[in-house]
Amino acid sequence: MIGGNRIEVELDNPKARRWLLDAIAGSQQRVHFQVYMALDDDVGRPVEAALAAAAARGVTVRVLVDSLHGLHGSFGLRNPILDRLSSRPGVDFRVGKPIGPGSAAVDLKQRDHRKLVVVDNAAALLGGRNLSHEYYAGFDEVALDPSMAWRMVPWLDAGAHVEGPAVEELERSFLEAWQSAGGDAFQIGQCPPAGTAAARVVVHRGLRDAHTVEAFVGMIEAARSHVYVVNGFPLMLEIQHALLRALARGVRVRALVGNLTPRHDDGPFAGPWAGARTMATSFVHSRVDPIVAAGGDCYEFKVPHQPAWDPAVGDIRPHVHAKTISVDGRVCAVGSANLDVTAGYWESELLLVIEDEPVARSLEERFDALLATSVRFDRDDPDWQQRAEQRRWMRYWPGVLSA
Repeated sequence: MIGGNRIEVELDNPKARRWLLDAIAGSQQRVHFQVYMALDDDVGRPVEAALAAAAARGVTVRVLVDSLHGLHGSFGLRNPILDRLSSRPGVDFRVGKPIGPGSAAVDLKQRDHRKLVVVDNAAALLGGRNLSHEYYAGFDEVALDPSMAWRMVPWLDAGAHVEGPAVEELERSFLEAWQSAGGDAFQIGQCPPAGTAAARVVVHRGLRDAHTVEAFVGMIEAARSHVYVVNGFPLMLEIQHALLRALARGVRVRALVGNLTPRHDDGPFAGPWAGARTMATSFVHSRVDPIVAAGGDCYEFKVPHQPAWDPAVGDIRPHVHAKTISVDGRVCAVGSANLDVTAGYWESELLLVIEDEPVARSLEERFDALLATSVRFDRDDPDWQQRAEQRRWMRYWPGVLSA
């Protein structure tokens, strides 16, 4: 456990966007930027410009992207925004684990899913957001209409801003990934205390360990009053069973899930893979059905109609991309690690476990506000019972296909 930090956790896309752009704009020495995916869109381009401007004024800029999911350097793919970044003067660019004809099939699953920005060895941003529109656009910022593609609908995500000694460990995780992608070593300085929050930096390295799973299960097993879980992918059974054990000993469990294909009042938004994503949503919901049946409070995320939207949209039920948990108002966790099999075992992940009551309580207040406008799954509702029965066969779905 690392003490002396100032940590703020958010579930607010515009705030996360401001944090990111302000951090890059204010950099004086170096920017270390790691992401899983990046798109050439209304979010990606301003970040690209900010990184280029930092490099132009002499800041050392290192950018690391997963080759397969960044669509750059694997199978001959080229990503326009990454092509431009890699050619910017002063930007040192690397892709992680490119896949070619000689690669093993297992490499398709063993990816680096971490998302991290460290500026001047002094402040870090981490969480679940990739570099594209749906991760950083606010729900009230997009003029939604029913004909829009699902990717234009903002998602719920989470992140943390960290200052203090924990930044050293976060930057060390970047250094490890950077060197594995062929980058040169760099020095990591000491970060002075910046606050009173204590945290643990949990790094999971694919099939070599199960550190993030162990962290999540350990937090749930320690719960005595309540557990909040926000997760948009199929709960791995280890975590589902831990939540069921918590319910059995009298702990209140509150969970929030979403729709991988966002929905409006008349049905799902259209777009590539919309049908497959809708099927995957059923799998996500099937993994919380036993928790509902055991008395847990589980909700489907809903955002009430916003003034900027077409009236025909009504309320929306977006994707939940946040991956966070909070226990007893005393400890919470946020990072890149979904609570599913792919994140738990296959991919490399980064998780910050924050042991600070003010941070955890503030996050739980935000969860309560989200649940207040969402739709609760009622185990006594015949409609939920019918849907749960229809989804029961999905318990046989191979976990390895969860993402």
